[in-house]
Amino acid sequence: MGRAELPGTRGVYQIVAGNGGSAPAGSWANPFFGFTEVRVYANGSVGVVSHERPVPTPYSSTAVVKAVAGAELVIAGP
Repeated sequence: MGRAELPGTRGVYQIVAGNGGSAPAGSWANPFFGFTEVRVYANGSVGVVSHERPVPTPYSSTAVVKAVAGAELVIAGP
């Protein structure tokens, strides 16, 4: 995941999570699917939490596996 403050915007950030859902490459050590949660707080701080779940085996499986949240990363604050 990456973040960058956009030039000339006075605190506007772009977040690139890179967890879109394409089939994983065979070389990945721990393949997972995921999504990113962006938290905006009343005090002006912003946090990002990455959620991941393992890729099913076989890949076409419809078994439900719950996503697990990682630690929150605060990317901006008051």
